[in-house]
Amino acid sequence: MPRRLLPQSPKASAPGDPPRGKPRQSGAFGVLDIGTSKITCAIGRSESDLSLRVIGFGWQKGRGVRAGAVIDIAEAERAIRAAVGQAEEEAGVRLRTVTVNLSCGQPRSHVLNLQAHIGGRAVVQADITRMLLDARTRMSSEGRTLIHSLALDFAADDSEGLDDPRGLFCDSLSGRVHVIDAATTALRTLDACLARGDLEISELVAAPMAAAQAVLDRDERQLGVTVLDMGGGTTGMAVYTNGHLQY
Repeated sequence: MPRRLLPQSPKASAPGDPPRGKPRQSGAFGVLDIGTSKITCAIGRSESDLSLRVIGFGWQKGRGVRAGAVIDIAEAERAIRAAVGQAEEEAGVRLRTVTVNLSCGQPRSHVLNLQAHIGGRAVVQADITRMLLDARTRMSSEGRTLIHSLALDFAADDSEGLDDPRGLFCDSLSGRVHVIDAATTALRTLDACLARGDLEISELVAAPMAAAQAVLDRDERQLGVTVLDMGGGTTGMAVYTNGHLQY
C-alpha cells in the first residue's frame, strides 16, 4: 500500500479546537451516521484474514437534527443512544468511541497552495507535516476545523507533479493540498451531544468521501468519476480524477 504523505490531522492541536477523541482500538469498532431523517450505527470487527464483518446494527428515526447538524441536543442524544444501544446489544460489545460520518458544519472543499523552505537539503516527512500544520492554522483563523488534508501533488524547485518528494534535495518545496473543513462551532455541538451519550469521536469522515470509498474501486477513481450522496437533509458530491479526490 502507498505510504500516507499527509495525515488527516497533525498530532499537534491548535488552541480552541474541538475535542477529537482517542484513536480507534483494534477489534470491534463503531461507525455512526447522524442524518436528518435517520440515525444509524454499525459495529464491525476486523477478522484474521483482514476482512471486515458487521456484527451489530441499529437505527432510529432522525430527531434533533436538521441538514446534518444537531439543533436539539437532548432529542439527538436520545436518538443516538437508542441506535447505538441496538447495535451494541446485537454485537454484544460496548462502544466508547465511534467514527462519525460528517455532514454538519457546512463542510467546504478547496485546494491550498502551500510552500516550505528546505534550504538545499533533502525533503523529510517533517517538512510535509509542517505544511499541513500551516493549513490547519489557516482553517482555525477562519473559525473552521480541518477534517481531511489530501496531497494532490508536490513541486521540488522546478520539478513538478511529484507524488512523493521525500529524499529529494531542493531549496523550496511547494504542494497542492486538498483540504476539507467544517465550522468549529458545529463540531463542538456534535462532540457535546455524543459526550452526553458517553461516546467520543475517534474520527470524522466527510459524508461524500465515505460514500465514495464504499462504492468505488481503484480503476474508477483513476479514470474519473462523480459520486452523489443524497440524504434526507443534505446532498453531497465527491469528484475523483487521476486517483485523487479533487472535490
